[in-house]
Amino acid sequence: MINSEIPTSVIAPATFMVASMVSYYVVMLLTSLRTPTTAIQIDMDGWKVLKYDISKKRS
Repeated sequence: MINSEIPTSVIAPATFMVASMVSYYVVMLLTSLRTPTTAIQIDMDGWKVLKYDISKKRS
């Protein structure tokens, strides 16, 4: 059971940003219009968006 005495909150702009990024990648993958070459990590403490290269290395 969740302790409801602890105050919690949601930062709306961060929620919207994450939801839009996730939906963009889902549509991109489902439609096969593009293959993602980067992954995104959002650092909520420092408000930084970090990008990582996930492209396949060709032999």
